[in-house]
Amino acid sequence: MSYKADKIDNSDIYVSYLINGAGDWEINDKELIISLNNLKSTPEKVIYNGENIDLKDLSLLENITHKKFPAVEDMIANGASQSYKVIIDEHNYKTLDVINPFGKDFNIEMYREK
Repeated sequence: MSYKADKIDNSDIYVSYLINGAGDWEINDKELIISLNNLKSTPEKVIYNGENIDLKDLSLLENITHKKFPAVEDMIANGASQSYKVIIDEHNYKTLDVINPFGKDFNIEMYREK
């Protein structure tokens, strides 16, 4: 999962996470509804103002600030449901439009890897 903020304090940030989740899903026409029972994520790539950030530096930053780098599961309650509009539905690739009740909708791209 990747997230790109348009601007945070006049800075661009892009974060890509490796995610493993378990739960239930249901699809109705072009809408996918997922209810999570458990989710784990770890940052895979961070780009800040066009520069790749070494993930080892994130650990150092966490030690200095005594704050954990934001994880996806920190923002989602277990059992929470999320609705997505299916934009592209191919065998090895999917694009979902996230229906965000807290702000601007955004897209998620999913790839099947072997």
